[in-house]
Amino acid sequence: MIFDECHRAKKKYAYTEVADAYVEDSPHPMILGLTASPGADEETIRDVSDSLSAEHVEARTKDDPDIAPYVNEIEVEKRFVQLPDSHERVKKKLRSMLDWRLEKLHEAGFLTGIRTMPTRGTCWTPGTTSGTGCSSNSWT
Repeated sequence: MIFDECHRAKKKYAYTEVADAYVEDSPHPMILGLTASPGADEETIRDVSDSLSAEHVEARTKDDPDIAPYVNEIEVEKRFVQLPDSHERVKKKLRSMLDWRLEKLHEAGFLTGIRTMPTRGTCWTPGTTSGTGCSSNSWT
């Protein structure tokens, strides 16, 4: 049995129920699980492999010799455009809502170490004491 996007095989997801039934009913079950996003840590990968009764896990990265020939570097060109007035109004409303929530988190102590709240034209990186200068496009 082959499971594509097997990273979804967690808890009560359909993949786990199908895998359990297959393993229980088959005298010689063989499962192949494929995914491009196995998980951020070993525990997550182990959870998925356990859900599919995996006995062996292999991982490849773009730098592996059997993968590298098929990886193409991409070139990203950012273009900033002027938003129509209707979009600008929505953007301002969303910004206002975000600022309100950030301020509440700051007041509750969840953004500790921040002396000033970031504003348009600044960027905030967790763990820093204030926003650092960035282009005004940082918040667009």
